[in-house]
Formats: sequence, C-alpha cells, structure tokens
Amino acid sequence: MVPDDRPTAGELERLYSSLGAEERDDLLQEILVAWATGEEAMAAVVDVWLLDHAARVFMDEIAGGEA
Repeated sequence: MVPDDRPTAGELERLYSSLGAEERDDLLQEILVAWATGEEAMAAVVDVWLLDHAARVFMDEIAGGEA
C-alpha cells in the first residue's frame, strides 16, 4: 500500500490562515486553474504553497521570531 502523503486539513488550515487576503486569492486562483488539468496539478500547487510556508516558518524560527 502506498502511504497517503496528501496534506491534512490542519496543514491546509494553517497555510490558509497564515496568508493575507491577496495571497489567499492567489492560492485559490492557482488551485482553480490547476483543477482544469487534474488532481495531480492541484496537488502540485498545494505542495508548492506548503513548502513555501514551511520555509518561511523555518526562517522565522532561525531568526528568533515566532511562526
């Protein structure tokens, strides 16, 4: 059996909550455009946004800030 590596609802909520209104719109637009291509394209969009969010949190932690 292949492990399910899809993001959890909690991960998506943290990502969405961390974004400003314009970034939220950008994310949703990218997901909608990718939707026309298929599930894999949508997953790729979400993966990129989650990776970016994780990198920002990591950099904030290194800089001594709170994420």
